[in-house]
Parts: sequence; C-alpha cells; structure tokens
Amino acid sequence: MSAQTQQIRAKYDEKHPSISPDIILKLEHAYAMDCTDKEACLFAGTTLSTLYAYQRDNPEFGERKEILKQNPILKARTRVVTAVETDTSAAQWYLERKQRDEFGRQVDVNVNETRHLTVAQIDLQISELVKLLGYERPQDAEVIDAEMVQEDSGDATN
Repeated sequence: MSAQTQQIRAKYDEKHPSISPDIILKLEHAYAMDCTDKEACLFAGTTLSTLYAYQRDNPEFGERKEILKQNPILKARTRVVTAVETDTSAAQWYLERKQRDEFGRQVDVNVNETRHLTVAQIDLQISELVKLLGYERPQDAEVIDAEMVQEDSGDATN
C-alpha cells in the first residue's frame, strides 16, 4: 500500500468511519481496471452516495481515481510498443494509427445515391445553406447569384 493511499485512508477514517481501508483498497483496485463509479462501488461493496461523500471530503482521492483509470491504457501501450520490436504487423498497425498522414491506409469512398426529398426538406436545406453563406433570406442569395451570373457573362464578352 502506497504512502499516498495510507494518508488518504487515515484522513477519511477520522471523518467517516463507514468507509473502511478495505473498501478504499477495493475501489482503487476497481479504478485500476478502468471501472465506472457504479462498477467500483459494486466491486467494493459500497454505495455511490458514500463514494461521492468521500470524494467531496477528499478531493485527492478523485485525482488518484483518474490516475488509476489510466492503468489499462498504460499496460496496453506497453504491450504494443514491446510487440513493435519483434512483430512487423504490430509495427505496421502502430504506424498506421500514430502517423496516419504517412502510413495510414487510404480509403476512397464514392457514393452515388439518389434521395427523394420533400419540398419542405429542400427548403430547410436551402435555408441552412443561405445562413452558412451569411445571407439573411434566401431571396438575398438569389439576387447575388443573378448578379454573379451577369458579371460572369459580361466578363466573357470582354
């Protein structure tokens, strides 16, 4: 048991004798497995309200809980990095995820889809596009478009 855990337990036991050092140890064990608060309470044999009262009175326990929850990630990372040294497929997998621009798999997706929209759906999409373009009303966009067409046709004659 770490010195930090002992300090947390001693401080809490003074204020709340209902949480024993054994329960705290079980909670820490559950959090080291990345359990949720509900799962940790079930594992430790306590209630959520008791846990939250403990955390309120001992904010350092909440910090410790978040650190403990990183344990499975650290174990997985250690395993992956160790595998990279001897396993080519693991090395490739790692690079594909960590250096996507250079090693990631390129996927081209071409979707040709026909959708039948109602007039109301079309009006809604037009309104959203008009707002994205910064116009107040759809009519303003039409006027601008007409002006752009006139400018384009005028440029073609010059």
